[in-house]
Amino acid sequence: MMPRPLLPVLLCAVLALTSAKSSSQEPCNTPYIASDVTLSTATDVPRDVTAATKAGLIGQCFQGPTDANLVASVQQVLRDMGYLRANVAAPSMTLSNASSDPQRAALTFTVHQGSRSPVQEIEIAGNNLIEADQIRTVTQVQLGEFLDMSKVRASALTIQKLYRANGFFKTSVKEGIEFSRAPMVRVVFQINEGPRS
Repeated sequence: MMPRPLLPVLLCAVLALTSAKSSSQEPCNTPYIASDVTLSTATDVPRDVTAATKAGLIGQCFQGPTDANLVASVQQVLRDMGYLRANVAAPSMTLSNASSDPQRAALTFTVHQGSRSPVQEIEIAGNNLIEADQIRTVTQVQLGEFLDMSKVRASALTIQKLYRANGFFKTSVKEGIEFSRAPMVRVVFQINEGPRS
């Protein structure tokens, strides 16, 4: 148990670090910064996917339209949102304010997103001490809905917390995605229960 006088000091230190991180932003040491992002697609992309793509790129500093990080960022967002076979071309760029430093640029990406992958199966592996049905009740991933990797990662953490609540403090959970019948996927939670404390 921590002595009481140390608790306020530690709390203040944590708050100071948190506010310093949130208020400080790295300056751009590149010629451009993304001020707007558009996806050009053959079929409509849902609004949440467009919003997630913009959130991942707006304010990002970059070297130019051939900067590989731009394409990688868009591909990662699309894959995290269930478009596992998405192809993204280098963007076209329009300067929205050439006099600023860095120059503000609007980016348009041509995207061939393919089919969005629904979750067909949720597999729980490595569990001996907690029933799979009980584990499934704490996962955010639902059968039939489109794959959302943020929910998969959050579910892995929640499974760890469930084990922790049952006295297993060294449990680890790895998540994986496998194609069952394209475009449908199987989400796998591989559990290493570890010893009970």
